[in-house]
Amino acid sequence: MIIRYRHIILIVFLITVIGCSRSSDEARQLLKDKGLSYSYEYYIESIDEGDIELVRLFLDAGMDPETLHPTGYTVLTYAAKEGYLKIAKLLIKRGASVDNMGKRDELPLSVIIASGEFDSFTLFIRHKAAQKLQGESPPISAAIKADIEYDKKQYIVKYLVKYGADVNATDNGQTCLSIAKEYGEKEIEDYLISVGAHY
Repeated sequence: MIIRYRHIILIVFLITVIGCSRSSDEARQLLKDKGLSYSYEYYIESIDEGDIELVRLFLDAGMDPETLHPTGYTVLTYAAKEGYLKIAKLLIKRGASVDNMGKRDELPLSVIIASGEFDSFTLFIRHKAAQKLQGESPPISAAIKADIEYDKKQYIVKYLVKYGADVNATDNGQTCLSIAKEYGEKEIEDYLISVGAHY
């Protein structure tokens, strides 16, 4: 009896999932009904406006979640830095990479940290963005410069160090330690010294 009950639940679940998914043709028709064409421009506009329902429609219609935004970032990095967390989650779910730098030579994680979007930072970390912590824009210096609450800034710096960020990476010739000193972040400066950072 229990096995039969489980089978019924599984069948109902599958019917629900299949019934809720749209084909690309259906999604394109829905876009057309809204007066929108299936185009890069309208896709970008839906992301710029933070319209998750339109973004979902464009993805259902076949848009690439790895598309580049006109800024040179991927649409994922752009959405995350703008605080469009639901769109960022959707893009990741649809296959967007948290490590794709697009046409910019900046680590997406550093861009997110610099934006001050702490929830986006935690989203990227949960999706293993910390596996790639080296690049032209060191995440630690981005965290020190970020306009975010001090406890969040400390958390980010300590998290990055714990997972392998280079404490001696330079940002336009400045070390993370010298940036901490310049920004008056004494506790972060002391912490970086304690883990081997140099001026």
